[in-house]
Amino acid sequence: MELTDARDLALIWLALVGIVLTLIPGAVLFVVIRGLGTATRWLREDGLPKAQSTTRLVADKTEHMSVRVAGPMMRLALTRARVSGTISALPRVLQRRKERARR
Repeated sequence: MELTDARDLALIWLALVGIVLTLIPGAVLFVVIRGLGTATRWLREDGLPKAQSTTRLVADKTEHMSVRVAGPMMRLALTRARVSGTISALPRVLQRRKERARR
């Protein structure tokens, strides 16, 4: 085998290796791109509407339960503030009534 034959075989071998190494990532990219199209279609048709309805359901339940849990505490705080305001304003009201009665 002469040097020219070895050179030709090496050149053929490098070309085949290059083709194989290019085809494998190309095929992978092709499958990935096709899969992205399928995934996008599934999200648009099925996935996102289901996720949106589930999220809405969770938000509604959370709102309902927070009103049930926090409602009594809010009413208690409101009543406490009213009573506190009435007690703090009572001396001023009585003082004004005394002053009006003197006139």
